[in-house]
Amino acid sequence: MFIIRDDHVYTDTLGFPGEPRKHNGLVVSRHMLEAEIPYINRNNIEHIQITLSDPRIYMTRGLPASACQCNDSDRNFDVDILPLLKCKKLTSLALEGNIIHSEILGELSNLQILSIDNTLGSTIIDVSKLRELRILFVQKPGNKIRGLEEVVSLQHLSIWNYIPRSRSLTELASLKKLECLELIRPRIDTLQGVEQLESLREIGVYYSRTLTDITALNQCQADVASTFDHTPNIKYR
Repeated sequence: MFIIRDDHVYTDTLGFPGEPRKHNGLVVSRHMLEAEIPYINRNNIEHIQITLSDPRIYMTRGLPASACQCNDSDRNFDVDILPLLKCKKLTSLALEGNIIHSEILGELSNLQILSIDNTLGSTIIDVSKLRELRILFVQKPGNKIRGLEEVVSLQHLSIWNYIPRSRSLTELASLKKLECLELIRPRIDTLQGVEQLESLREIGVYYSRTLTDITALNQCQADVASTFDHTPNIKYR
C-alpha cells in the first residue's frame, strides 16, 4: 500500500511476519536519490525503498494522471547507491535493479533490514560486513550473493536461487540466531546442516526439484515447523 505525504510516496516498511506495518518507508526513484538526501536526513528517515522508475506510478489516487506515467527511458537498470553513505539513520533498505557501488553496503552500520530484488543485475553483492542485519530478503540469479555465512546476527532469511557448493545447508551453519529460513528455487539435495541452526523455528522450501533428503530435520534441537511446496522428489523415508 502506498500513500502520499509531503509530496513524496511512502509505503509499508519491511519487518517480521506478524509485526505491525507502518507507512514510513520512503519510496525514491534511482534517478532522484542524490537529490532526496537532504529531505531524508531532515526528516530522520530510517526506511528507504529505491525503485527503477518514478514511484508515483504506484499511486492511483492523489496525483494527476500525467504524473502517474512511467517516463523512465533509461533501460540499463543500474542503481547507484553511493549517496546512501550520507544517510546516517538508515536501518531498512529495499533495492532493485543492477546495484552499483554495492561495496558501500558494509558501511551502512545501522542496517537491520535489507531486501535485494536483483534479478536484472549481474554484480556480485557481498553482505558479510552487515553485522547488525536481522532480516534479509534476496532475489538474485545464481550464486552472486557472498558472505551470508558471516551475517551471524540474521534472524530471518528469505532467498531465491540459493546454490551452495555443498548442495546442502551446511554453509549456513554459523547462523545460530536464525529463526526463519525460506528457500525459493534452491539447488540443494539435502537439508543437512539445518540441525546446526540452534534457533530455527520455521523452514520453507519452494519449487525445488533437486531436494530429496530432509531427514536432518529429525536432528534439530527443537521442533521446527516445515513447509514444502512443489518439491516433488522428496523422500520421506
